[in-house]
Amino acid sequence: MSRATLAIVLARIGDVVERAILRRRSALPNGVAALIERRVVLARAAQAWAAVIAVIAALTFHLVNTDARWIVGFLTAFGIVAAVAASVELRRGSDRLAGALLVASIVAPTYMAYPLAIPALVLGLALLVAPGAILAPAPRTVDTAGAAEPR
Repeated sequence: MSRATLAIVLARIGDVVERAILRRRSALPNGVAALIERRVVLARAAQAWAAVIAVIAALTFHLVNTDARWIVGFLTAFGIVAAVAASVELRRGSDRLAGALLVASIVAPTYMAYPLAIPALVLGLALLVAPGAILAPAPRTVDTAGAAEPR
């Protein structure tokens, strides 16, 4: 994969994540809106990981030995499907299943671009071990400016 192609892919991933963050907030309470927004961002990140797998496969599949193409093709397809399924499960609220699918999606061959799989691995393990730490709603701030002094 050339540096220019990698730069384009990473810029696209950044655009997707930025659009997910900057989406208009709904009329839900702050904690619920923050939780839904985090789920959307993580789901978009899983979709971006699936796109990265597809781009790496499209750029490097012709370099694979003919006797290993079916294995590489299967692992690539499995990785893409697992990442997309993780995105769907995040939106449905199945956090641990989404984490397991993200961890499973790193079997897709990324060759020398293996550092691109590290965020998917870390996020997947975090969702497996402690999904509440990532998806917990932001703590509410209480305005105490007008509150009476304690006695």
